[in-house]
Amino acid sequence: MNRYHVKIEESILPETYSFDELIENGLLDERDEHIQVRLMGESDWVIARDYPFSASEAPPLSTNRNIGNISGNYTINDDGSINRPGNYDRPPKPDSNLIWSIICISVCLPFGLLALVESVKVDSLYSNGEYDAAIRASENSKKWSMWCLWSWLIILGIIFIAAIAN
Repeated sequence: MNRYHVKIEESILPETYSFDELIENGLLDERDEHIQVRLMGESDWVIARDYPFSASEAPPLSTNRNIGNISGNYTINDDGSINRPGNYDRPPKPDSNLIWSIICISVCLPFGLLALVESVKVDSLYSNGEYDAAIRASENSKKWSMWCLWSWLIILGIIFIAAIAN
């Protein structure tokens, strides 16, 4: 049975792994370019997904090798298994307040436009992993929507008072 050395980013793991262990630990992720392997006794590192495993080791076509996430810090457990960051580390996605900002554009253009710009930012920031910035954009969108609605109520109040005065 072949044993493989594994390098994640620039760190070489202290243990060697069989092909089955590589799969079990999610080290053959087809999307991850940070994981490299080499057969014991070889000198060249190859991206794990591109390594030419022997036919006896190669997984059947139905095997799903997309395990784990493509970014983040890797840690090694005491038992030699790999902790790979996944979506479980993500906080919940903040509300973009998109509906409120669209409504606000029709009510008060300046504040509504600011609310819309901030609400559109939420999805892209969250998907890029910028969770704090996504939360701030969500809060800003809500703030500008509230300013819009309050200014609309004040304008309506002034119109109502002017109508009564006449």
